[in-house]
Amino acid sequence: MYKPKNKIPIILVSCLAAFFLLLSACNPEPSTTTAITGTTPDLSGDVTITFNRAVVTASQTGRQLAADYSGTDTVVTFQWNRDGTAVASGGTGTLYTPVEEGSYTVTASAYGYKPKTSAAVIVTKVPLLTLNGNVTVTLDGAVVTSSHTDRQLTANYSETDPAVTFVWNKDGAAVVTGTTYTPEEPGTYSVTARATGYTPKTSAAVTVTDPSLLYLNGNVTVTLNGSVVSTAPTDRQLTATYSGTDTAVTFHWNKDGTAVSDGETYTPDEPGTFTVTASAENYNPETSDAVTVVWAYLLPCDLPNHFAFDVSNSHAELLYSGCYDAIHRGPHRVEYILTKERVQAPSVTRPSVQFRNDRDGGVLQNLIQSHIPGFTLPTHSTYTGSGYDRGHMAPNGDFNDTEENATLTFFTGNIWPQTPHCNQVTWLATENKTRTLAVEYTTIKVILIVDEFSDKTVGPIQVPSNFKRRVFDIASDELIYEIDIDNDF
Repeated sequence: MYKPKNKIPIILVSCLAAFFLLLSACNPEPSTTTAITGTTPDLSGDVTITFNRAVVTASQTGRQLAADYSGTDTVVTFQWNRDGTAVASGGTGTLYTPVEEGSYTVTASAYGYKPKTSAAVIVTKVPLLTLNGNVTVTLDGAVVTSSHTDRQLTANYSETDPAVTFVWNKDGAAVVTGTTYTPEEPGTYSVTARATGYTPKTSAAVTVTDPSLLYLNGNVTVTLNGSVVSTAPTDRQLTATYSGTDTAVTFHWNKDGTAVSDGETYTPDEPGTFTVTASAENYNPETSDAVTVVWAYLLPCDLPNHFAFDVSNSHAELLYSGCYDAIHRGPHRVEYILTKERVQAPSVTRPSVQFRNDRDGGVLQNLIQSHIPGFTLPTHSTYTGSGYDRGHMAPNGDFNDTEENATLTFFTGNIWPQTPHCNQVTWLATENKTRTLAVEYTTIKVILIVDEFSDKTVGPIQVPSNFKRRVFDIASDELIYEIDIDNDF
C-alpha cells in the first residue's frame, strides 16, 4: 500500500505550532507602544555660566567662560549659543571663549530629559588702551610731510612701552610692514603703529612725489554749496574743485585715508575725515586739505550763511536754540531739553498769535543782516495762501506749561513749510512720541534737523523734502529715538 512520505512531519510541525501559539497566548509579550509611560522629565540641576568659578551675567570678549550643571541625576552635554543661535565652531564643550559681542547662553542636554538653558551673559568688547606716544615719519632723521620717490622713510614711535609694529600705507591701503620703507610711486603715505590691546595710531600723511613727473599748478579744494569748507555734515554733497588750467584731472575721494569713490562729487553718509585727490597722466597727484564730516545734529553752526540763535523767556530760561539756514530760509537745526516735569505740568491753551520774526528780540535778524545786508526773515504772511502749514520744529506742545513759553515757539526762525498731512499727522505723531519719552526717561535732549530739500518754494523759502528727529537720554547720552519724516507732497 502506498504511504505518503510527508504525513508524519506535517503532523509534527502542526503540533509544535499549536504548542507555541498556546504558550504565546498564555504569556503575551509586552506591547512596545505601552513600554514608555508619562512625560519627559526636567533636568533637576541649574545651568549656569561662570568666569573664574563665579556665576556671571556680563563678560568681555577674550575671556574664557565655563558651563556648569549642578545636578547629579545624569550626564549632560553643552551647546553654546550667541544671540539665540547655536555657535557652530567650538561651541559644544564645557569651555568657550567669545570673540564677538553678543548675548550668550549655554544649553545642557541629556538623553531622556528636556534641554535646559542658562541665563544670558552679555558679552562686550574689551576696551582698547590708547597709545600715548607720537607716530612720525622721518627722512635722514628729520620729521617730514613731503618727500620724493626712491628715498627711504623711517617710522618712529616716541615711547618704548608698549612695543609696537609698523604698517606702511599708500593712499590709505596697507602696503608693507617694517620700520623703514622706500616708496617707488608717488602718492600719500602714512605709517600705523600697532600693539596688542591698543588702538592703532597713524602718523600724519607724507606726500611723495616723483621728480620726473610734472606738478599740478592749481589747488585742490572741497566745497559745499560753492564755499570751501573744513567741516561738513553727513548727507550733504561735497564737490571737488581744481583751480589749475594746465591739464584735465580726475578726482578720487578718500575717507580716513582709504579710497572710497571716484568723481567730482561725493555725499558722505557717515562721519570721518575726507579728502579728494586730483590725478592726471604724467603729473604728480595732489590732495586737498581734510574735511571733517560729522553727524548733522552734532555739527557746529559754522556752515556758510548759517547763524546760531537761541530763544529764552523773561526769566532768562533758555527754551530752545538752533542754527538758521539763511540759504534755504529756515532752521537747519533746533535743539532743546525736555523734562518730565514740563510735560506733566498743567498746559495752557494754544496761544492765538501769529508767527513773528522777532521772538528772540530781533537778535537773529540783526545778526544775519550784519553779514547779508538787506536780508529779512520770513513773516507769518509769507506762508499765507501757499497750501503749506507753518510747521514748528520746537513745538508749542512741548512748551505749553506757561503762556509766555508757548508764545515764544511762534517764531519764524523755528518753522518750515510742511504739508497739512505731514504737520497734522506724521510729524505730530513724532512730537507725541517725544513727550512720552520725556516722561519715561525724565530728561531728554531733542534735536530736529532739516538738510534735504525739494524743488518747491514758498516765496524765498525752499521747501524741505524731509525732517529728521533725534532724541537722547540725558543721563546716559544714549540715542533713544530717531526717525525721518517725509514732507509727503
